[in-house]
Amino acid sequence: MNTSNESTGHDLSATLNVMAELKTKTHSAHKELEKLHCFKRLFSDDYQIDEYSRLLGSFYGFFCAIEPLLFSNLPDDQQPLLRHRIKTPCLKLDLAVFGKNPHDLPICQNIPNLETFGKKMGVLYVLEGSTLGGRIIGKHLSNHFGAQVGSALNFYGCYGQNVDVEWRSFMHFMDSHFSGQPAVDEVVQAACATFTGLQQWLEHCHR
Repeated sequence: MNTSNESTGHDLSATLNVMAELKTKTHSAHKELEKLHCFKRLFSDDYQIDEYSRLLGSFYGFFCAIEPLLFSNLPDDQQPLLRHRIKTPCLKLDLAVFGKNPHDLPICQNIPNLETFGKKMGVLYVLEGSTLGGRIIGKHLSNHFGAQVGSALNFYGCYGQNVDVEWRSFMHFMDSHFSGQPAVDEVVQAACATFTGLQQWLEHCHR
């Protein structure tokens, strides 16, 4: 029996579930990002509020650089599902709590390639995935800082109680648009580039 998938004209990897491919092939880059000192510090007993505000500023420098390109020129029928996933406004609200002016913050210049819809969705996979861990981080920071953190948890709590709903919706969207398609490769490559780019940016901001 021929199992080489020659009859379809596609590489075997292109027939796999896109979300499974993304999880597997970005695993190494994801783990490297999580090793950063600024993330490990989040759960330290002596974590300081100024460390948190600095981290928010770093995130803003990355998100405000990438989101205008990421969410521009999207297909009209995809606008309702995708545009509410913009995170920059949440970061602005959090920064305002600490009296930080976004215009005074450094902006990332080295962002992933976003020239195709597939590449944009590879980037969005990384940004959306962060909301899953963000729920845990937000709860921890609220317990750790109490009233001191005030209302500066908009970014880490962007979907409120709907984190799982939003993630399932995004998974369904990705599977219905890319699974079994040759574009899976560029989605994966863009996601890996996003993990690496964010890691480099945070290392630059927190060295």
